[in-house]
Amino acid sequence: MDNGKEVLTIDDVAKWLNYSPQTVRRLAKTGVLPLTQLGGRKCKWLVPKARFEAWINERYAIRSGG
Repeated sequence: MDNGKEVLTIDDVAKWLNYSPQTVRRLAKTGVLPLTQLGGRKCKWLVPKARFEAWINERYAIRSGG
C-alpha cells in the first residue's frame, strides 16, 4: 500500500479493505480498526499508515495460521 501518505483517512482504509466508509467508521468506533478520532463534532478518523499496515499483517498472520 503506497499512496504517498503517512496518515490514512476513513476513505483510504475503505478503499483498501473494499468496505464502505460507513462500515469502516462503525468498525473504528467499536475498536475493531485501529483508527483514532480527532476533533469534536465534525471529527476525522485517522490512522498512521505504518500502524494500519501492521494491523493488516497481524490479521493476515492469524488467518493464515502463522
